[in-house]
Amino acid sequence: MLGAKSTTTASPAATSACNSFGATPIMTDMIKGVPQDKINAVVNNLAIKRLGTNFDCANVCDFFISPGSDNITGQVIYLGGVT
Repeated sequence: MLGAKSTTTASPAATSACNSFGATPIMTDMIKGVPQDKINAVVNNLAIKRLGTNFDCANVCDFFISPGSDNITGQVIYLGGVT
């Protein structure tokens, strides 16, 4: 699953950004039917070996929309790391 954010600012030189994130598996209704051994196999292949949380996703979104990130564009953040 990828999340995306696109913004336009009302500054004299208007800018836009398109950033996204790749979420790790999060225990939701979408994966509750997946056998635990399959979920464990995915998690064990992550750099950070744990399921993601809604807070993890919200934290990345907060980062992208914060005023201090107005010069960040075209970036993808992968939760859980890339191996």
